[in-house]
Amino acid sequence: MKKIVKAAMGLMAGMAMLMTAAACSAPIDYAAVSAAYEKVHEAQTIVKSIEVERDGTELSGREERYEKTESGYTLTVSEKTLNEIGQGSGMYEESTESTQVGESEVTFGTLPAESSFTNAVYEMDEKDVTMTAEVSAGALGLASGDVSGSIFCTIEVIGGSLTSISLSYATPNGNDVSINFTFQY
Repeated sequence: MKKIVKAAMGLMAGMAMLMTAAACSAPIDYAAVSAAYEKVHEAQTIVKSIEVERDGTELSGREERYEKTESGYTLTVSEKTLNEIGQGSGMYEESTESTQVGESEVTFGTLPAESSFTNAVYEMDEKDVTMTAEVSAGALGLASGDVSGSIFCTIEVIGGSLTSISLSYATPNGNDVSINFTFQY
């Protein structure tokens, strides 16, 4: 009986240490993601792409490419929209425009608070962190009525620098939306 009690107490102590370690790792992992986000303004190239699909068919897409220059950024915007049947000169209407943008005109906002993410899973390797989680619509400035179900998020940090953020969600009308940011230093 004493052996069973000692074994049970040892098992409980081991579980308590594992639970404490697991509870402590999330803030450290989030801190690494947050610290990398604070340095995103150092990126030489930033690409934001938005794609809307339904049943595997791209309905529209937009890519904003910011390339750092001495006076700010060169912004190249490419848009692609599915034409109605019989409309346009092809399946898609496409356009591309470039313009100069001052550095003060490009803002990065703040990373949503750790409490905005649920079911977060972190994969770490020295200075590399990958966080996958669900994030609340409000934390991204979206109305809850614009989203059907969860918003899935993946954030990658390589060598201490934020390299990508990917978001995906469904809309109430059945479209699938993906928003991706990539950062090159």
